[in-house]
Amino acid sequence: MHITHNLTHHPLYSVWRGMKQRCYNRNVPSYKDYGGRGIEICKEWQESAESFITWALLNGWQDGLWLDRINNNGNYFPQNCRFVCPAISGLNRRRPKKIITKKTSLPMGVTYHGNNFRAVISVGGSRIDLGTFKTILEAETAYHQAIKDVNENKSLHLFRTKQKHGHSKTSLYRVWINTQSRCKRLQIPICGEWKNPMLFIKWALSQSWKEGLILTRIDELGNYSPENCKFITRSEGNRKRKRKSLLPKGVRRRGNRCQAYISINKKQVHLGSFDTVEEAETAYKLARQKAIERGEFIHV
Repeated sequence: MHITHNLTHHPLYSVWRGMKQRCYNRNVPSYKDYGGRGIEICKEWQESAESFITWALLNGWQDGLWLDRINNNGNYFPQNCRFVCPAISGLNRRRPKKIITKKTSLPMGVTYHGNNFRAVISVGGSRIDLGTFKTILEAETAYHQAIKDVNENKSLHLFRTKQKHGHSKTSLYRVWINTQSRCKRLQIPICGEWKNPMLFIKWALSQSWKEGLILTRIDELGNYSPENCKFITRSEGNRKRKRKSLLPKGVRRRGNRCQAYISINKKQVHLGSFDTVEEAETAYKLARQKAIERGEFIHV
């Protein structure tokens, strides 16, 4: 075949050639999964590498992304193709043939959850729950939106925990996991949109997050929400913890509340939970005064 363009050394030329080989060359091992299943290439792309490369350059191709068909059983044509991270492309594989049952007849990324449907995506080895929905369409839409978000933000690395010099570097997904765990453990309210990891990560990226920063609340008595949170350096976090440690004797913070404690005869007594530091401190002082009057030993 005589080549009239000057694109043979372009990285997308090999993508175009590989696509044709899979669909039309019976001698390549992958033919059985493509051409052998009736997968074809639209006439415009089949006849012109230049046409395919032009489309790719106008539709998000970057070095390192893979060509992926949205409908894995559909042909190669502009409306059914996109460029994705390798991990995302791996998710869109054709499922092995099975007897169609209630459990296997759902779209990719959707599972049953009682009478509802759950959307799930796995990126960089992490399984991410995207939420529970009333209809299959809503769950499937959430799944495809998550794929789009990962690709547009190039945030595949944000879902991994990398190792460097023996120490773990915290990813944004791990920040989200830790925040969820902290809110549940300490009963701190968290805004509804942050229960979706993709929405939390999009917010974090908009705040110029980078590796090494930590999430903190502006108002320690407020909830976890975009309006009340920011990222600070570890040194700033250490200074903030020192300021928090300056609470009056017998007072601790737990979530949005202040707890009052006193140790009498080597036993810690919980005096109650209060809205303010002042109320908790007053409760401690009263309990201390009564213990002194009774002649009990107060641990200092």
